[in-house]
Amino acid sequence: MAKRKKGKKQEQSRRPKQVQQSFFDKQKEQLQEIWKTKSPVLIFLFSFIGVIILFYLFYASSLYTNFVRDPLLGLQANIAGFFIGLMGYTPEIDGNNLLDPGGFTMSIAKGCDGIEATMLFLAAILVFPLPFRLKWSGLAVGLSILFVVNIIRLIILYWVGVNMSEAAFEFMHLHGGLILFTIISISIWLLWIDWAFRKQKEANAATN
Repeated sequence: MAKRKKGKKQEQSRRPKQVQQSFFDKQKEQLQEIWKTKSPVLIFLFSFIGVIILFYLFYASSLYTNFVRDPLLGLQANIAGFFIGLMGYTPEIDGNNLLDPGGFTMSIAKGCDGIEATMLFLAAILVFPLPFRLKWSGLAVGLSILFVVNIIRLIILYWVGVNMSEAAFEFMHLHGGLILFTIISISIWLLWIDWAFRKQKEANAATN
């Protein structure tokens, strides 16, 4: 008799858990249905903003500062310095600084690394409503192009700093490079969208 009563207590103790679980499942399904009924544009916008917020939390964290920032900036300085050397200049590379013998010094600091514009591109592809199989090639090609473009931007900035006025360097640093980099990022994203939609259309036609 004691065992039977114990069994009933166990069954009774399980029921609230099952009811609670089904309640959360129901709420989850309702949220999913509400999300699906929203405009695709709003879904893309909210998802994009969410990814960007996560990025900036990481970008401002000690994890990025201590383990990512300096190696990345140093890598960019070394690559840019190598190609600047091929142009006939002799820059000295000191960490993330490029020092010209004539006295000009260019410091590649946080914000000059192209990471923010690159992350906008990455987020725009990741949250775009297309299958992931169409995203990997766009990410690989796009991120590679943006990395190269940022190196070219650094080389141009160095040349302007050595050969032109400080005002010209500041203009290129604050406006010219940023505008160009942003335009290129958006252009690559739009080209990827056009390519991905064509591939998706071809795949749908093949299955039908």
